[in-house]
Amino acid sequence: MANKSTIFGMIIVFSMIVYGCNSSASESKAKIKEKEIFNLIAPGADIYKARGLLLQKNFYVSEVVDATGRGENLTMTVDFKDAEFSDIFGYVTGIDLKPWKKGEKSHLLITSDMTGVIKQVEVR
Repeated sequence: MANKSTIFGMIIVFSMIVYGCNSSASESKAKIKEKEIFNLIAPGADIYKARGLLLQKNFYVSEVVDATGRGENLTMTVDFKDAEFSDIFGYVTGIDLKPWKKGEKSHLLITSDMTGVIKQVEVR
């Protein structure tokens, strides 16, 4: 009969395999969402209309704000990657379960002038 530490180790290895497969599927979904956002909005469009359109398509979109408070530009962010368990766990505990994915892109930063005309769409 296998001892408890061997069984526990096998459970950990199996969990990591399943976790890795699930992670790559969410990356594919994120890429699809990112492309969909770029198909919906572009520089020159109105940031308020773009926000409304993205909300209709069920994207998580922040409010349009003057983030710097200097009256130079307006910004909003759009999340295209769903938070995974490891992201939430890492945020709460401070333990990074996926150090190899550090710097992975998860949202778009949309910047416009103060009249609302989009000047830049940047992946972050």
